[in-house]
Amino acid sequence: MKNKQACANSQLFVLLLACLISDFLLPGLSVGQQTMRAQTVLLGLAAQGVLLWGLFVLLCNTVVNFRQFALCRYLLMGAVLASLALELAQGQRFYSHAQASVLSMGAFLLLMFGAAFYGVYSGLHALCRTAGAILTLCAASLLFLFLSLVPQLHFTGLEPGSLSLEQVVQASWAQLYLPPELLLWSLFAQEDQQGKTRCAGQGAKLFALLFGIQAFVAILGEMAMGSSYWQQEQPVFNLARLGGISVFRRLDALHGSVWLLLLLLKITVYCLALVQLLKYSRPSMPKHLPYALAVAGVLAMFVILRSGSEQLLYQWQQWLLIAAAMSVLVRGWTNWPQKSKKEACS
Repeated sequence: MKNKQACANSQLFVLLLACLISDFLLPGLSVGQQTMRAQTVLLGLAAQGVLLWGLFVLLCNTVVNFRQFALCRYLLMGAVLASLALELAQGQRFYSHAQASVLSMGAFLLLMFGAAFYGVYSGLHALCRTAGAILTLCAASLLFLFLSLVPQLHFTGLEPGSLSLEQVVQASWAQLYLPPELLLWSLFAQEDQQGKTRCAGQGAKLFALLFGIQAFVAILGEMAMGSSYWQQEQPVFNLARLGGISVFRRLDALHGSVWLLLLLLKITVYCLALVQLLKYSRPSMPKHLPYALAVAGVLAMFVILRSGSEQLLYQWQQWLLIAAAMSVLVRGWTNWPQKSKKEACS
């Protein structure tokens, strides 16, 4: 694999932002909530952002060697496998919803794996550069989405109601989600010890920007569709179908293409992490064997997902991520006195 050295923090933040944005542009599980309103959703997202920022700061300052720490490596490997299966199911669901023609599951997986592993071979630096270009396209997509919906936006769609602490807590709990990207940052940045003191400020900017984009889309959706916006399976894409600029009345295909690039980038990052973890587990294995094992593992998990419950696999993914994060933090805390002594001696 090319470019084995970790990217700079600023480049990894761009990659992290691109992966996180796809979570709400292409939602995975159907989470339609008839009682949700924009104000409740935004409060829940704000609470989630603060919690994730706190965890991100802790992980930034707790760099663990995944080559040596087998427990966290295998926990993260299981979580990444589950995440890949969920993302592939999400991508196939979105493609079927967005396109008039239906692509067979075999052809969809072949295209996804082919593009993803081309990105894996290109290396982490290439993915970081690609993330910047895709984010630029995504920003243009959201701008055109706003311009196309201007005639249909009405402030009457925003219906603020009375808020209670119980509603805020329920909204925060319903939206609480630990993204794999936080731990993948620790995996990719483990050799980069510079700039750790700036992680708190940069992380705050990252989650503030993410919250701003989510708030923009949420308010836009409710102004255009009212409370029915939150009952959609693919709310943002259905919103894109409503808009048009001049003679261009079907911009949803363009939006969908850009958002699928985000999803493909995210799947590629997960594949890269899985291959890297496999190489750490068996450094002496043949060069191309980790790629074959990664494909076989994802396909096996995907078959289990198709024959079982997606919600159950999602719960397993979250528990594995929580266990991996706790193991990283505990490992870093137990190593802290030794690292402090070495730094003092140096």
